[in-house]
Amino acid sequence: MPLERPRIDDIYLVALEKTGDERADYLEEVCGDDAQLRSRVERLLSAQQELGSFLEAPAPGLNLSATIAQPITEQSGDTIGHYKLLQQIGEGGMGVVYMAEQSEPIERRVALKIIKPGMDTRQVIARFEAERQALAMMDHPNIAKVLDAGTTDTGRPYFVMELVKGIPITEYCDQHHLTPRERLELFLPVCQAVQHAHQKGIIHRDIKPSNVLVAHYDDQPVPKVIDFGVAKAVEHRLTEKTMFTEFGQVLGTIEYMSPEQARLNQWDVDTRSDIYSLGVVLYELLSGETPFDRQRLRSAAFDELLRIIREEEPPRPSTRLSTSESLPSIAANRHIEPKQLSALVHGELDWIVMKALEKDRTRRYETASKFAEDVQHYLNGDAVEACPPSAAYNFQKFVRRNKAAIATMAVIATALLAGTGVATWQAIRATQERDRAVIAEAAAEKQTLRADSEAQKAAEETKKAIAEADRATAVVALLKEMLSVTAPDRNKGRHYTVEDLLDEFAASLDSQSAKLVKQPEVEMVIRQILGTTYRELDLADKAEPHLTRSLQLNREVFGEKHVMYADAVRELAKNLWRSPWNDKYHIEEMYLRALAIYDECGEHDRALGARFWLLLNYLSQSRLEDAERLAEESLQIAHQFNLENSTQASSFIYNLSLVKNGLRKKDAALELARDAIDRCKKLHDDEPVTTGWSWFYLGLAFRDDDNLDEAETCFQKSLAHFRDSHAAYPPRYSGRAVVELIEIAEAKGDATAVEDLRDVLAPRMLAEAFHMAAYAELTMLRHPQRSLRMLRRAIELAPGGRHANHLAWWCATDRYSPYRESGEGIQFAQLATDGEPEVPDYWKTLGVAQFRAGEMDTAVKSLDRAVELRKGADACDGFFLAMAYWRLDQKGEARNWYNQAIGWMEENKPDDSTLLRLRNETATLIGIEEKELSD
Repeated sequence: MPLERPRIDDIYLVALEKTGDERADYLEEVCGDDAQLRSRVERLLSAQQELGSFLEAPAPGLNLSATIAQPITEQSGDTIGHYKLLQQIGEGGMGVVYMAEQSEPIERRVALKIIKPGMDTRQVIARFEAERQALAMMDHPNIAKVLDAGTTDTGRPYFVMELVKGIPITEYCDQHHLTPRERLELFLPVCQAVQHAHQKGIIHRDIKPSNVLVAHYDDQPVPKVIDFGVAKAVEHRLTEKTMFTEFGQVLGTIEYMSPEQARLNQWDVDTRSDIYSLGVVLYELLSGETPFDRQRLRSAAFDELLRIIREEEPPRPSTRLSTSESLPSIAANRHIEPKQLSALVHGELDWIVMKALEKDRTRRYETASKFAEDVQHYLNGDAVEACPPSAAYNFQKFVRRNKAAIATMAVIATALLAGTGVATWQAIRATQERDRAVIAEAAAEKQTLRADSEAQKAAEETKKAIAEADRATAVVALLKEMLSVTAPDRNKGRHYTVEDLLDEFAASLDSQSAKLVKQPEVEMVIRQILGTTYRELDLADKAEPHLTRSLQLNREVFGEKHVMYADAVRELAKNLWRSPWNDKYHIEEMYLRALAIYDECGEHDRALGARFWLLLNYLSQSRLEDAERLAEESLQIAHQFNLENSTQASSFIYNLSLVKNGLRKKDAALELARDAIDRCKKLHDDEPVTTGWSWFYLGLAFRDDDNLDEAETCFQKSLAHFRDSHAAYPPRYSGRAVVELIEIAEAKGDATAVEDLRDVLAPRMLAEAFHMAAYAELTMLRHPQRSLRMLRRAIELAPGGRHANHLAWWCATDRYSPYRESGEGIQFAQLATDGEPEVPDYWKTLGVAQFRAGEMDTAVKSLDRAVELRKGADACDGFFLAMAYWRLDQKGEARNWYNQAIGWMEENKPDDSTLLRLRNETATLIGIEEKELSD
């Protein structure tokens, strides 16, 4: 009988991780009397030793230049960068760990881990660098800091960590015979450390006893979680191709791996994966075993091993104890009688552990701190949150075994529902039109004097209704056909995103162009669905061509006086508004065009929506007087057409409060904000965003009136409402409230509150919140110095000059900017050039700001730097250089730059509205006809 190849490979790969006597004992155990099996495995091991690790091929998608075949050659005494290797202190599936001595910039001893072959060094380091800032911000006594990363001379990635002279938590507890209570107390700070990391936006991904070391500090045991950031950087992928090459590495982790991690091509990891792993560690601390038997996992084929983790329910810790042959020794290590141990774990401790180990992660503890709180409840003798599963839930576990099929149907159904919203609306309208047509025909029969005209009208209505119904049906059919390319049963890989889905959808739509030539109504609807979806994902550039095409088709089908055409204009304008380099004057014209159509057609609700977006456009230009007028007019119109109780009317009220505040009309601002809150309590109790902004703007009014206590209360209530909206809205709303609360806590000198608030959001999200605050303070509230402070805080959290440059450009170029000639633009622009001095556009913006402030010499220097970095001038550079040189009385140089700018513009962007205005401004300043300048 031939030997089964997977059986040989499994044994070989496990043996590959062992050496010497340990390997011989293992082969003796698994091969037994089967001499042929042992011979085959030993030949594989011998070949590996001679030829290198040929099985360690790169995972799909990894660079073929990755260093994958060379063994680790570094040894004690070698120097890697600033680190001298002193002695090997550990080895695992991922790499070898050395104690090393750092020579500079400071002298200290560290732990240095060299990653084993099989990794793409560049990707490992790139992923580490992506999280370096968040890792550096972690400061917790139970976390070993990751200090550095780099590449050895042989091309291996390495990581430098705080040296922890400890042993795995399970070994420590057994060696010191800790009781179950003492083990629980030692487990609590581990949860708190993981919670701290989660609040900084870091997921560990590989929590296990060997990554939780216990060392003595001041004669007290202190657990330290190590390897934060390393697992993310190395990022093992469970794919068909790597299931053998990484088998040895995975075995050390898989016993602690969450069900969502144990999926081929789909590591859907979030913080709750760490909760599961913590649950496994606690399970082992209590029972001495992992939830699934190690020997069974080692003997199972790889796909069976993953299935066990994903689908099988492990026994409760008390059950594992009661059936374990090792119970006497396990109990002895816990300083307790065997029967007492089983009884102690049975009940609440079982419930706590099994809640953390739920297959359905929504049923696990929400956070590591919640997990720790429940353990503390047990230690205090209080009731625990965890409870035994109900009979109904046990029955639901049957459904989980068919989860993949159910999920597939759910994805398709969700996509169709989201994609066919407009089509459904059209179908409903079509049905209504058809019903009206039938009624009209019946009326025509009864009214003989008008029979002919009514019948003709009814026929037209019927024809129109049928056409709309046919269009809706065609939209649905085409959506189904194109969505089939994104069917979940196709192998998309674990990095497949919503953006990828939309990109495939768009490509499929483009390939259907011939089919759509005779169906412009169908293409029109689908383009708008696709464009608005891209926009809501902050992908305005990808949205624009689809929304532009939808507008073009609406014009062809309906003409320029139809509501559908106005909708298309509004959607494109909303997309243009999302871009930081938008032309706000063009956007204003688009909203006014849509508004005129809505008013003409009597679509008052739509008109109110267009007015709201026009209001936001005014606010982004600091046109507070125009915004005030528009908001007050809109509230009168809302009352006139019985829309005063709508969410949009409430939005106008709280935004009018913001406007009054910016205009320093404090009493009116407070009154309007309170009115908005009262309306929300009566009308919008289920609208947390509307209510949240109402409290937020009341807080701003109190803040600017120097009433910090009232402001703090308002921002706290705002934060609570924004958190309630997270399911439908991004956490950046919460971030605005968090920023204001941080500012108040700092003003009050409450350092503890500041630190707690900074932990509410991950650093990147907090940086975005400070950016948003900087925009609002500058444009809507006219506090430029506060805006600068906010921007500096954002840059500290997430370095970069993009936002500073955008604000500087607005200050210096927008005709409504109150800072156009006062110099604030220079301060913002210098933040951008200081942070990223090699970006040419940032120097251009600085030059423009200096020109507006009358600093011609420095303006020329900055603009010249932009031209140098860009290796050539664009039209904008040329126009401002022409104007600067003209003011410096260098007329010839001015003429030269003007002509260059004209040439660039006519060749590249002849119709660009911003350049057209600059061209006119330059010609006006110089005071010579353009034909004379070109001579």
